[in-house]
Formats: sequence, structure tokens, C-alpha cells
Amino acid sequence: MVGKWEGQLSRRTGEVVTPRSEFRLVSDGNTIVETLVEDGMEMLTTYSEKGGELIVKHYCSLGAEPIFSSSKSSLSSVALTLDPATGYVSGQSDFFTSMNY
Repeated sequence: MVGKWEGQLSRRTGEVVTPRSEFRLVSDGNTIVETLVEDGMEMLTTYSEKGGELIVKHYCSLGAEPIFSSSKSSLSSVALTLDPATGYVSGQSDFFTSMNY
């Protein structure tokens, strides 16, 4: 994943935007940091491992900091879902519940 990427993001409104990401390896190879720019807003996401599990923490422009874990992965894709321990409740905060790469 290390490098610069562009992709398509479908919002629940049906709008499709083109975010740009740059992935860098930090912490002596223990963490990947993603800098994401979407509609001019910069956000940060970290990807690390804990007990053999992928842990993803997103610092969102919406003010939320959801944590995700891998729900499905292959050599070419990974699906991430919101970790229930994060404490976010649908309808009470602005956040997203999944990411797919």
C-alpha cells in the first residue's frame, strides 16, 4: 500500500468523490500512516497489528476517531468494519462503519 493513490468514494447520498491518499511506513516498519485528502479536508489513518489482527484508527474531519478491524481479506483486497468497542452509535455521531480497499 505504500505510495500515492486515488480512488472513488461513494457517499450514502449517491455522490461519488475522488479522494487522494499517501501511505507511508513509520515506527521502524510497525505502522502504516495514511494521509487522506477528501474535498480539500485532510485526515489521518493508522494501520497497525495487535495480537495478529489488523487495527485501523481513522482521525476524521467529522471529529470522530473510529477504530476498525479486518472482517475479510485476500491478496488483493481488505474489508474493514467498525470495532464495537469504539462506542460509536449510529444516529448519535457522524462516522462511517466500513472501508473496503
